Amino acid sequence: MKNRLFLICPASNVEHFLKRKYHGNCYFLTALAGVFQFQDKSYTEELIDVVERERIEEIVVVNDTSCRFMYNVLAKQKGYNTHAEQILIDLLIENYSKVMEKPSITDQVKQLAEVNVRRQIEELLSINYFLQEVVLQKISISGLITSKAAGEVVEVETLVRELTL
Repeated sequence: MKNRLFLICPASNVEHFLKRKYHGNCYFLTALAGVFQFQDKSYTEELIDVVERERIEEIVVVNDTSCRFMYNVLAKQKGYNTHAEQILIDLLIENYSKVMEKPSITDQVKQLAEVNVRRQIEELLSINYFLQEVVLQKISISGLITSKAAGEVVEVETLVRELTL
């Protein structure tokens, strides 16, 4: 049985959905809107501790299309002024045409979620001491866009699946 660590937004409530879709041991780490603060060394050290202790074989960065933070950013609604919302706003500005060319708000949320998942994976892998752990332990990293409401799981195509020395 594979040990997976899912990085999710706590407001999306996707834990049970993911447990039904994936066999093996599922572990969860949460951050608002799935925006993790990997730049914080102590945070990343704790992440490494979890990965080692639970013998994680795959890390999966997940954004669900029900994320109210993404909807708020796209609708230009006043949010809660969180770090996660500011990151999403910045991502929207940087990827505005790619996101807004989508015909519906649902498709725009999916596109923003994909951009966020890719960003989170890139940021995670930019930390050398974490990358060393990933390579040494042969941990695969992937991204998912889920729609709990529709029962859908779409893998985000990334350049990284499994890193080796």
